[in-house]
Amino acid sequence: MMLDYRARATTELRTHPLDEFTLIYDRASGQTHLLGAPMPELLDCLGADWESLPIILARLNSRFEVGGNDDAAQAVRAHLAELIMLGLAECRTADHSDAA
Repeated sequence: MMLDYRARATTELRTHPLDEFTLIYDRASGQTHLLGAPMPELLDCLGADWESLPIILARLNSRFEVGGNDDAAQAVRAHLAELIMLGLAECRTADHSDAA
């Protein structure tokens, strides 16, 4: 099963850098999150459109040289799961069987 991911709408989230951390206030829930690297960078790479993990990895790799191996994919997938649990990102089941 493949998943697509996207960030929550930026109008719902207010961000503020704080030294090496980033504060994110979620207007919808009223919660404030304190994120350290690489979470803010990953959230910044997510767009408003649904995207597959390979597309997200390519975007991250172009900015941060994270690599394209299975370890990098597993790490990014785990961080995406954390962002989803915090309510800062979303995922859905996607059918990429017809993708080239």
